[in-house]
Amino acid sequence: MKLDVDRSLLAYIQKEDSTIVLIDIVETTKNGLSFRLNGEIWNRGHRFIDQDKCRNQDGIVWRIAPLNRHSTPRWVSESEIQVCAAAAVRYHLWLGKKLRVSNLTKHRT
Repeated sequence: MKLDVDRSLLAYIQKEDSTIVLIDIVETTKNGLSFRLNGEIWNRGHRFIDQDKCRNQDGIVWRIAPLNRHSTPRWVSESEIQVCAAAAVRYHLWLGKKLRVSNLTKHRT
């Protein structure tokens, strides 16, 4: 039996030198140290707790933080927020506390 894990998360994303924060869907990598966004890997670094700055292979730094019901990063609170089209449905379900995704789905191989 093979277990598939849903690694998709809603996340706040702020590009370098931008005042706008996007809400989009990112995927965590298997080891949890990086995010995958639009086919690119964004490394969180080794000490990723409370560390929102992520770097891609070209050295570009963006802030990426998963949405959390208990706290919002300060840099998000101080910015304009826009929801990306791909994340709109999932975000509205999350707001209504109706997002129920099973983390482990069993499939027979």
